[in-house]
Amino acid sequence: MLFNIDLKATTAKELIIKLRKNKNGVAILNLDIENKHLIFDRNNCDGYNKGIKSCDLDLFEDTLSVNIFSDNISIEVFTDDNKVAM
Repeated sequence: MLFNIDLKATTAKELIIKLRKNKNGVAILNLDIENKHLIFDRNNCDGYNKGIKSCDLDLFEDTLSVNIFSDNISIEVFTDDNKVAM
């Protein structure tokens, strides 16, 4: 899944994306636009993947690109023209 956020055209302070939602829980990707921070919380996703990863976002451009790859085993998140990976 690839999407671009036009930072000039939005007033949103954050974007929350729920991934792999099932009866056991959900993985949450939080794009904190206001504080230029990305948080990926996998603690309630399944019984195998645990942890919270976070990083700063480079929001000097007018557009934030987010690329999410997901299969049966993993979820990978890339931002800032694939400079940041989780």
